[in-house]
Amino acid sequence: MNLLAPIQDAALLQGLSDEQRVVLAEAASEFSYFAGEKLFRLGDEASVVMVVRKGTIQLTMPLTVLATERQIVTEELGVGSTVAWSALVPPHSATVSARAMVDSELVGFSRARLVEMFAARPDIGLVVSSNLASVVGRRLRQTQAMWLRELQNSVSAKYG
Repeated sequence: MNLLAPIQDAALLQGLSDEQRVVLAEAASEFSYFAGEKLFRLGDEASVVMVVRKGTIQLTMPLTVLATERQIVTEELGVGSTVAWSALVPPHSATVSARAMVDSELVGFSRARLVEMFAARPDIGLVVSSNLASVVGRRLRQTQAMWLRELQNSVSAKYG
């Protein structure tokens, strides 16, 4: 079974030829998570980049509210979304925590297998790396927008 077929339009896979997708599919593994199950925590080592095939994954950040640490949702990712991009970017540690909102299935690629593949097939590495940069850039813009909103609230509260 081709694990990539249901996610062929995923951002991480954009621009790959059919032949390149076949090669990449050989490195794919299936991951399943039950509703509420943690995929990883902020700071964990990231060794597998994943794409959501079914379900919804919630990204969270810890925030202290009234002396209690809570996981605040920063984003919900659906089918085709990239999860754990930090597996491919040093220092290879999770920049957020993630949990399954509902029973979810993901397709994953270990960093070790991808590094080997990219060395043997730089054409695939170039496309996937470019796509990964777009994913990271989009997340950075979202984080910047949240930060600017909070900064504006702080300035408005202080200077009215």
